[in-house]
Amino acid sequence: MHAYKHVSKGMVAALTLSVIIAFMISLIPNAKIAQINYDLPVFKIQKNMVLSNDNLVDFISSIPLHLPIKKVIWDHNTLSVDLTLTSDEVLDTEVVYLDLFTLIQKGFVEKNNVNEIFIRVFLKDSEKIFVATSAKKEDIMNNRTMKLGSSMSNKDFLDQYFGLNYGNAIR
Repeated sequence: MHAYKHVSKGMVAALTLSVIIAFMISLIPNAKIAQINYDLPVFKIQKNMVLSNDNLVDFISSIPLHLPIKKVIWDHNTLSVDLTLTSDEVLDTEVVYLDLFTLIQKGFVEKNNVNEIFIRVFLKDSEKIFVATSAKKEDIMNNRTMKLGSSMSNKDFLDQYFGLNYGNAIR
């Protein structure tokens, strides 16, 4: 009978110790959460990194352009955009170069499958081209985010990496 009491006390001690350990382990996650003190999202919003005909309009309309869009074509990983100069007043060419730079940057940096971008800027109510550029993603391999250098303008960047064509020489 004496052995039975000894086993019983050992089992009670083991059971008590197990309950205490389980209780202490359950407090550890709560202590970490209390220290962090922020909510974690259940779902993460993921940017659409691939351009397609289904999201082309959304993509183009999300780009803050100053010049009106005349035409957009998406074909075989190539984006072609025609813009129009609308003003008869003195032309602010920095706005034109900013639109060209922004279109190319958004296409190459935000979308994985855009390999080439052609942009033409037409004169108002005309088929005459003011400026055009043909940009290939491979041209910016050493500057994938298209970061402007110090004292580098949008025009300088476009000229250095892609080249600018003026006048009606291209079609």
